[in-house]
Amino acid sequence: MRNSPATCFLAVATLALAGILIFQQRKASLAEDEARSLRGELRSKEGEVKAALQARDSYATRLEEYLSTRRQPPADAAAKTPASKDDEKSKIEILKDVLARLPEQSIPELQLTKEADWYAAVEGELESTEDYRRALARLRAAGESRFASLAQPALKAYLSANNGVFPNPPSLLGAHFTDPASAAILQRYKTVPADEVKNVRVGGDWAITQINRIDSEFDSYSVIGPRGHGAFTKR
Repeated sequence: MRNSPATCFLAVATLALAGILIFQQRKASLAEDEARSLRGELRSKEGEVKAALQARDSYATRLEEYLSTRRQPPADAAAKTPASKDDEKSKIEILKDVLARLPEQSIPELQLTKEADWYAAVEGELESTEDYRRALARLRAAGESRFASLAQPALKAYLSANNGVFPNPPSLLGAHFTDPASAAILQRYKTVPADEVKNVRVGGDWAITQINRIDSEFDSYSVIGPRGHGAFTKR
């Protein structure tokens, strides 16, 4: 017995509907998988942010505890005189002592700093915890800037030798440094899309910056690219 056109149409419509439902179920399943993945990434990012904030607070707390053992009552404002060279040397020695006692405040780039960088770091008041955090951040920024001035020519040499392919990870630049110590510093850096550091224009689609900062409230981002280097602070 032959099926009527209506029966055939109903059968085809049923199959089509079943196919649509299967497609929608698969689409919903993929969307749920993507949502689950995004939730996982969000939890991971939240964990990273929480860990960074805890580390920053820990640094600040340890610095405050250390400084409280050294801090003296503030001098009378009328008795204050402009800082002498001896005063600045004394502040530098204190800053070095802080770094020796709190090594987590240090970075390997400090080995590249000059005497002038230390004097610049301790300019102004050096009494409160925030004063010390700013001084340490200025010192780290000086070291990172000096490293960037060495890394940028190494990056240009690498790009020239590799048909413009950007190094990822940055440790690939190692062979283009004349100083092995500077090459070792690259372990602190990562390659990122240039739009992540768009505050600093250094050319190209990619750039090199730190994996993390010691003090997220006061430290800068160092940025190295094919056409130059710079720094910016992102709060």
